[in-house]
Amino acid sequence: MHNNWKELLKEMVPYPFCDYRPFVCRNEKNGSPEAHDVLIIGKEVATNLDSNWWCFWDWEPEPRFIYERFEKDYLEHRRRNREYFKKSHTRYCLDAIHSRGINAVETNASKVATNSSEGIDAWDSNKDVVQLLIKKLPLKSIVAHGDEAQNLVRDLRMEGVIHLPDDRIFQKSHFGWGVSYKDDDSSIGRLCEDIKRLL
Repeated sequence: MHNNWKELLKEMVPYPFCDYRPFVCRNEKNGSPEAHDVLIIGKEVATNLDSNWWCFWDWEPEPRFIYERFEKDYLEHRRRNREYFKKSHTRYCLDAIHSRGINAVETNASKVATNSSEGIDAWDSNKDVVQLLIKKLPLKSIVAHGDEAQNLVRDLRMEGVIHLPDDRIFQKSHFGWGVSYKDDDSSIGRLCEDIKRLL
């Protein structure tokens, strides 16, 4: 157990206040980062935070990300900003993965929404956090959805950060519009079955 998660994160995440979302731990029974064996990497967040990201954590007796706090903030932000849908399509896909028993940490190639087709610049890159997660989590699989996430995974493999074999890295279309998730035979349903065979 890496009880020094807070110190490790403080080296790369603004402290004591962070108004973006470096990553989210989704195992609601055990919010410890190390209770997750799948890493899902997207491009960027679709919904910004209203709260301080550090407030979603409890640190004693061990580090735990409290997903319920994050979800409450997420839903309240979308309600206040009168978003047409309760959740983004990407989050519905992530919900569907979690509901099928996959304990995944969710992160992105970019710290913030770039609203750009020109790629992610160094200032907005979340690469340091992604590298930390890859090095510290007991990963059995990585999912990269979207070009930016796939490019980051490619770079990290070339740099020797990722050591998982090819069959444990899933490169998928971005979990935006057009990706089905409701049925077992959906794109997300089939992905979950492929992941479960590796766990």
